[in-house]
Amino acid sequence: FDRFLSGQLTGRIRRWLIENYRYTRSATYHISPVLDHVHTEFQRGVWQRLLADESWHWKIYRPAFSELGIEMSEVDQSRIDPGTKHFVDTLRGISAHSSIGYAAAMMFIEEPPLTDAMKDDQLGVALMRHHGLSYKAVRPLCWHATENRTAGHSALGPIVLSHRGALSDQELGTALEAVTKTIDAVSYWQHSILGTPDGEVAAGRATGCEMKTK
Repeated sequence: FDRFLSGQLTGRIRRWLIENYRYTRSATYHISPVLDHVHTEFQRGVWQRLLADESWHWKIYRPAFSELGIEMSEVDQSRIDPGTKHFVDTLRGISAHSSIGYAAAMMFIEEPPLTDAMKDDQLGVALMRHHGLSYKAVRPLCWHATENRTAGHSALGPIVLSHRGALSDQELGTALEAVTKTIDAVSYWQHSILGTPDGEVAAGRATGCEMKTK
């Protein structure tokens, strides 16, 4: 990913955008199972708000797709990258298994950027400087990242977990396992869509192996 930020992988911008769009569009798929668990009224409200917020965020990719001549209808009918599929299936599996695990995973996934200023955002600057996107196309993508803070998504995991009170050792183990699986899936995903220096997609098992992102 560092090589993508530094402009060394300019030929991957279309693939990167398409697979990030697919991940964003999968929100309903991986969030909805968490509602099947037993919740307090407060907890259910938090999850329902996240689902409502994320259900339309795929639209932020429209300006960038337009600039690069990418048709969403064609993307939706084409084959999803195996890394993207593994990532969203991992999140759905965690969501279906445990609301505690999913809350812990969201603490990692919904982490806000280091800055809210687009001119200081490393990814936003790279997309414009190295990958040819305009300010108009990048602005919605940066907004989506800062929305994690302004809409409270980055605080969702801690709020849900703290509302449950003290967690048992078993519940803490569930949370740790969920975060570990999520980090592994994100690493595999980034390697899959950005590939290796020689242009080939990075090889390796989707689970059970360490795949460094830098």
